[in-house]
Amino acid sequence: MKNNLTLLPLLLLLLSTACKKQETQQEPVSAGLSLDNKLAVNAPITTLAYTTDHTYNLNVVYFVPNDVPAVANYQSRLSEILINLQTFYKNEMSRNGYGMKTFGLYKDGANVRIITINGAYGKSQYPYSGGNGAVWSEVQAYKTAHPTEFDSDHYLIILPAYSYNASGEPSGGPFYGTGRVCYALDYNGMAYSALGTGGTAGTRATKWIGGMAHELGHGLNLPHNKGQVYQTTALGTALMGAGNYTYGISPTFLTHADCAILNQNQVFQNSTSITYHGAVTSSLTALTANYNASTQTIQASGSFASTVTVKSVDIYLDPNVNNEGTGGNTDYNAVAFKQDISSGTSFNINMKVSELYEKANTPYQMKIRLICQNGVVKTYNYSFSFVNGVPNINITAP
Repeated sequence: MKNNLTLLPLLLLLLSTACKKQETQQEPVSAGLSLDNKLAVNAPITTLAYTTDHTYNLNVVYFVPNDVPAVANYQSRLSEILINLQTFYKNEMSRNGYGMKTFGLYKDGANVRIITINGAYGKSQYPYSGGNGAVWSEVQAYKTAHPTEFDSDHYLIILPAYSYNASGEPSGGPFYGTGRVCYALDYNGMAYSALGTGGTAGTRATKWIGGMAHELGHGLNLPHNKGQVYQTTALGTALMGAGNYTYGISPTFLTHADCAILNQNQVFQNSTSITYHGAVTSSLTALTANYNASTQTIQASGSFASTVTVKSVDIYLDPNVNNEGTGGNTDYNAVAFKQDISSGTSFNINMKVSELYEKANTPYQMKIRLICQNGVVKTYNYSFSFVNGVPNINITAP
């Protein structure tokens, strides 16, 4: 009996860690390396035992050009920012009815696992415009040599600031999203605690930390979109609209269409056997979209076929204001609606005109997105317009 009691604490410890993935990693210092060691990480100084309760986790990379120093204390500062972003996404998923789901991170207490890679070249080879290609090439080369350090198809790649102007404002390399990869910037004094403090430090924190939160959304498959009128009134500014300028200062939120996409995202699953991002063949087999004057709604209904189960249909109404165009970086003002698909292959979405902002003589693009169970999003675009405040829409397809 005495021997059994002695073993009990050990058994409890084993049970507490049985459902978590665990990885030991040595944390690097920030000294740069020579060109002879182009893709090596910095020398280790300590060992942390990272764990996660997710099947897949966000790959967080700190990429350092060889003529730019890493910013002091980046491990602790960025960890705090990322853990708080994880909480923000979790709270928004819950508010939108998807439970307390968020993106996975390997963590050891307050430390997030960050893969540090020293660039082969100086900052001139990794400019803001187009520099992401060179960074991505070296990240992939490092991954080939160290495959066990990467855990999903989603990447947040952070680079230290290249320079500062006279007032201390940083500038640097790539800062945008490209597919499932996004880029952000680290700078001297960047800290979660600076958010909402006002003054130069607070404004700068919102610009760059809010910007990181926004670009991370792109890296998690989210397109630009603005909240419906009632959402903006009640909740503030949509993160994937202009929320990168309000995060930490005033209420900022994820739209229900955002969360429908995240609900199928690879790194949001605690446990899954799904193979993500494989090929999907899909089509809209029927579509009717028109304006119902009696209910003052745009009604879109139809059916679809897909080789992978569709879990949600999102519709984005994107106005072409002042000939700004549609898509890409001109869709910040798109307003999104969604319908979860529990079974079947049909949808019927009624969109109140009162929830739109632009109702003058304005061309629009209607984007119908099929959100597939394997994280793939398929998009179909159709044009219509507002004439004298009334939708001129009569779409029948195929």
